[in-house]
Amino acid sequence: MLPGKPIAESELASRTVTDAAADGAFAIQLSDVAGRIPVVRIEPGTAIRIADLKARPEINAGDEVEVEVRNGAMRICAKARAEQSGRLGDTIVLTNLQSSARFRARVEGRSKAGLTVRSREQR
Repeated sequence: MLPGKPIAESELASRTVTDAAADGAFAIQLSDVAGRIPVVRIEPGTAIRIADLKARPEINAGDEVEVEVRNGAMRICAKARAEQSGRLGDTIVLTNLQSSARFRARVEGRSKAGLTVRSREQR
């Protein structure tokens, strides 16, 4: 498995090992690995350490994203295209699909981002 490419469940096989090395926390179930991204090359047939994996981003570059813009009690929703990938809590660059304006918003979930605008009185 190559670094940077999400691991498909079809690439995985489960087997019981009784003499595993104790130098790291290893995946126990296929769900511990499927969909995650290796940060190092993982050779076929080897045990997979959790530390060698990172979470898949909630938003990938090129994805269509639902953005909620908030200002006090006002909420406006718009569609945008992600210019960057990001995980929960990351701030990424997006492009508004209607106006082509670029802006930054925080990743709030799978294909969801949010932006809070503060008026001058709130600053």
